[in-house]
Amino acid sequence: MSNTPSTPDRLDELMATAVTDGLSDAENRELDALLAAELPGEPRAAALESWELAAGALHRAVAACDSTAVSEVEPVPVQLKAQLYADAQATFAHLHTPPPSVESRTASPNAILPWLLMAASMVFAFVVWWEPIDATPDQRRIDLIARAPDTKKVEWTGLTPDMREIQGDITWSAAEQEGYLRISGIPTNNPAEKRYQLWIVDAGRGDSAPVDGGLFDITSEIATAVIPMDPALQILEAQTFAITLEDAPGVVVSAGPLLAAATIK
Repeated sequence: MSNTPSTPDRLDELMATAVTDGLSDAENRELDALLAAELPGEPRAAALESWELAAGALHRAVAACDSTAVSEVEPVPVQLKAQLYADAQATFAHLHTPPPSVESRTASPNAILPWLLMAASMVFAFVVWWEPIDATPDQRRIDLIARAPDTKKVEWTGLTPDMREIQGDITWSAAEQEGYLRISGIPTNNPAEKRYQLWIVDAGRGDSAPVDGGLFDITSEIATAVIPMDPALQILEAQTFAITLEDAPGVVVSAGPLLAAATIK
């Protein structure tokens, strides 16, 4: 009997890995091919959204459990418990399908997701008020997606020849004033000479210059880098995120060129 996973199982495996550890270039290409075959016409970001929500809930639950001794666990406050269950009911009210059988599981790559999300929400309900300790940027990004309903996610577009292989996206919540860059496939830089700089075009500031979103470095050929944004000002209405390469230690106003951009539509 072959141990090779079926196409739906492999698609689930790749999508789960994409929202947790990140994919290699070869795995990214494989995921794109499977999505085109199994979910034609659905954008990659939309296909991954449910996985990211589940991963965020599970991460918060596991991180809280790991950071709290069993002897320190206190009962869930009654009002909080009621609110959490009300929220869970409202969120999952449209999920009435039974758990998938073996046959239906093979036919639908995402059939298990409603149950994965429900399981995550039930665990999350008992630990939601604990904050994860020493979370990585990727864990904080997943957490943001799970807790901030206004979070926007937009994929990068390379604007120069050396950025043609860029992959990843920006994640931004105006309510939380928090965001993350997820990037792979861009050239490394020497921080002593040049640094990448993020710029945020804020439509709420009219014709003002783009806001400095922070400096970052890509010093090794890692699969995917996740970098927290560090806006110099409050962002009123984020419209476009762009990357330039500047002389260290960065600039106040960039002369360009823009290397990559992600625009919220």
